[in-house]
Amino acid sequence: MSFRIAVFTTEASSALVLETLSALLERLPDSEILVLERVRQRTAQAIAKSQIKNLRVHGWRWIDYQGRNALRDFSRAKPDAGTTTRLPVYGQTQAILRDSRVTVQRCEDLNSSDMVATLKAWVPDLGVSLSAPILKSQLFSVPRLGTINLHQGKLPEYRGMPPAFWEVTNRAPDVGVTVHMVAAGLDTGDVLLESAVKVEKFSTPAGIRVRLDAIGTRMLVDVAEALRSGTLQARPQAGEGKTYSRPTLGQERALEQRINGVTSTRSHMKRAIFSNYARLGTLQKRGRDSVVVLLYHRVSDGFRDNVTIGVERFRDQMAYLSDHHRVVDLKDLLKGAQPQGDGPIVAITFDDGYLDNYEYAAPVLTRFGLPTTFFVSTTIVDQALPFQHDLDMYGFGLPTMSWAQMREMQAAGLSFGAHTANHVNMARVDDATADRELRESKAKLEAELGLTETMFAYCFGKRADFTPARLEQVKALGYVANCSAYGGVNELTVDRWDIRRQGIDWNFDVPALRARLVGWGKDTLV
Repeated sequence: MSFRIAVFTTEASSALVLETLSALLERLPDSEILVLERVRQRTAQAIAKSQIKNLRVHGWRWIDYQGRNALRDFSRAKPDAGTTTRLPVYGQTQAILRDSRVTVQRCEDLNSSDMVATLKAWVPDLGVSLSAPILKSQLFSVPRLGTINLHQGKLPEYRGMPPAFWEVTNRAPDVGVTVHMVAAGLDTGDVLLESAVKVEKFSTPAGIRVRLDAIGTRMLVDVAEALRSGTLQARPQAGEGKTYSRPTLGQERALEQRINGVTSTRSHMKRAIFSNYARLGTLQKRGRDSVVVLLYHRVSDGFRDNVTIGVERFRDQMAYLSDHHRVVDLKDLLKGAQPQGDGPIVAITFDDGYLDNYEYAAPVLTRFGLPTTFFVSTTIVDQALPFQHDLDMYGFGLPTMSWAQMREMQAAGLSFGAHTANHVNMARVDDATADRELRESKAKLEAELGLTETMFAYCFGKRADFTPARLEQVKALGYVANCSAYGGVNELTVDRWDIRRQGIDWNFDVPALRARLVGWGKDTLV
C-alpha cells in the first residue's frame, strides 16, 4: 500500500521544494505525493498598495531594490546558457513535478473549505509544510500522522523568519534547522529532529542557507521515514522563545556592512569598471574563441585568503554562469574542438579535497546542474591529514572529504581527478617520489571511485612547479590530461597536456568574474 504525502507550499517549482520531492520519492519510492500550491492572483490595486507599504517601511532603498531586481530579470539569460551540459540529477529534479507519483493542485487559499475537502478525500498519511503560509488546524490536522514543517532556525529561540538573518545579527554561535509538528501557533509544534550550522567569521545569511537547505532536505526525509515506521517520538519545545519578522532593507544593509565593512569609493569604482568592461566585452563577443577553466579550492566563510571564496559569493557566481555561459564538463574538452559561441566556454574545477567542497560547493553545483571536476590529494583525504600550506598559514589543518562523501557527489554527476597523493611539488621531488605519487593517486581513485580515465592537476600549478620530464611520467602512467594553474585561457581545441586554469578567490565578486571571463588581466583585478 502506498504512503500518501500532502505537501503544502507557495513555491512548487522552487529548488528546495523540487529537491525535497525528489529526495522523498528516492527514499520512499512507493509514495504518492499531492502538492497543494497556493497561487494568488494579485490585482493592480493590491500591487500598488503593497508598493506603498514597502516604500513606507524601507524608504528610498525600496526603489533601488526594485530597480536592481528588474535589471537582473531583464538580463537573466543568454542563448549560450541553454547549451550547458547539465548534471543528470538536475534534469531529474526539474522533472519531478511530472513524475506519475506526483499530482499538483493549485488554489488561491490553502485553508479554504474546498481544499480541506479535497485533502480529506485524498486521505493522506502525512502532511509536509514547505515554504507555506500559516496553515489552519482544519487543514494540517487532516493527515493521519499530522503535518510536519521544516524550520530553518532553532526552536523556540528563533521562531519566524527569515532564515539565519537574526542569528547572524545577534552574533549567535550557530543557526538551527528543525523539523517539528505543525501546531496552532507559529513554529510552536513539538520538535522531531534538529541540527545546527556553525556561524563563521564571515558568514552571511544567504551563505548559511545553502547548508540549511541541504541538511533540512535530508532531515525531512529522515523524519518522514521514521514517522511512517513509528520509530520517532516528538518532544515539546522548552521555554517561551521569541518570534522574529522580516528585517528592513536598512537592517539588511547594516548587517552586510558589519560583515564586509563599509564599501569604499574605490570598491564602487572597481565594480563599475568591471561591470562596464564586461558589458562591452559581451557586446563585442570577446572570448568566443576561447575556453576558460576556473579553479577553486575552498568555499568557506571562515577565511578570506587566496584559495577561499565565500559561500554566498560562490553561489552568486554559479547562478551567473548558469544563466549566461555555456558550462561544460572538463572531460568533454578532451573530445575535440568546441563549437564557437557568443562568449567563452567555461569549465569548473576544484583542487585539494576540502570538506567544504562537499558541504557547500556540491549543493550549489547540483542545484544549478553545473558539471565540475574535483582534483584530490588521495593520501591526505584517505588519512584525513592536514595540508602543509594550511599548517604554514594558520597553524592547523582543515577537514577534508571522505570517500563516502565523494561517492555521493559522484552519484550526482560530479567528477574527480588526481592531485598527487600527498600534495607534493612535482618539480622538487626526485623521479622515484614523483612516480610513486602519480601511481598511488591514480590507483586509489580507481579503487575508491572506479575511475577508468583519470585526469591530473599538478600541485601549486605554476610553470616552475612542473617539468617536461614530469609530464612524460604523467603520460606514461596512463593519465589522460594534465592541468596547470598559472592562468591563461585555452583555445577551442584544448591542449589536453596543458589545460590552463584561472584561480578564483574571495576577491572575485560577479562583476570581477564577468570581467575576467572576457579578458581582464589578473594583475589589475585585485
